[in-house]
Amino acid sequence: GVEDNDDKYLLVRHSNVLKIGSMVECLNSKWIISAQERLTDKGHLSYRLKRCNATLNFINKLGIKVTQDCYAYNKLFYTEGIDKYTSITMPDGLMQVIVPDTEDTRAITRNVRLTLGGQAFICTYVDTITQSGVIH
Repeated sequence: GVEDNDDKYLLVRHSNVLKIGSMVECLNSKWIISAQERLTDKGHLSYRLKRCNATLNFINKLGIKVTQDCYAYNKLFYTEGIDKYTSITMPDGLMQVIVPDTEDTRAITRNVRLTLGGQAFICTYVDTITQSGVIH
């Protein structure tokens, strides 16, 4: 079966309209394209996919509730301490969330309240620079 932490790869022709941050439905799941891989094959593009394992709810700039599928993962490694790139503080640790970079998700800024997995959080960090097309 497909494990939540399994990255999958998608090979498409150059003419395809997919890009980093695109959402794809496959294998009865929603996936987010998280990165583009380098290929020696000049006729195709290869993308890394992460299976959406959570739903993020927040209010956009127009005051409308938005529900966005996302990939969420624990970033607290007790042997390493607290990672400086964490996005959401949780009661038992720190989580990072990957969402597509859209007009709605750009409303997620520091100190914005949101829900993830039915729990309320305050966003503590937003990374829109590291990977174009997605927000960490």
